[in-house]
Amino acid sequence: MALTALVAAAALATAGSTTLNPTDDLWIYPHAPDQVSDEYLRCWGSDQGAVGDVGEFAMSFSFSVMRFKLPKDLGTIKSAKLVLMSFHDISYSGDEAIANPIEARAASGQFDEDNWDKANSKKVAPSKDKATIYGKAGVKPPANDDPFKIEINL
Repeated sequence: MALTALVAAAALATAGSTTLNPTDDLWIYPHAPDQVSDEYLRCWGSDQGAVGDVGEFAMSFSFSVMRFKLPKDLGTIKSAKLVLMSFHDISYSGDEAIANPIEARAASGQFDEDNWDKANSKKVAPSKDKATIYGKAGVKPPANDDPFKIEINL
């Protein structure tokens, strides 16, 4: 399943509510365009699962990573949600979306979008370990052609 996201934000429930936008984001795929000029995130898995082996030129899957900066005065986080907006121009069915949900996983935040080098892909790749999954969601696209939300409780 592939996702093209317009907007990604993390909504945190604290004493109040806070919305964070990523400070940096990358689409990891050998044929990805320049990271700074490309506004979309994408991901897809393979028949081996959501996360595969990161090979220099042989990636049969694609993933995106995001980094968020937490304010120092945030307080205690009671809950968090990752909100993705997807274009309706998709190549999967609603049933496929439910059977193969998008997974939010732990990954290294040690990257800089402005100075990204594809050679560092292995350094930011998520682990295949199921224990690194923060949450997942599969959403059937609406019948109309409007963009739609995918919300992942973390």
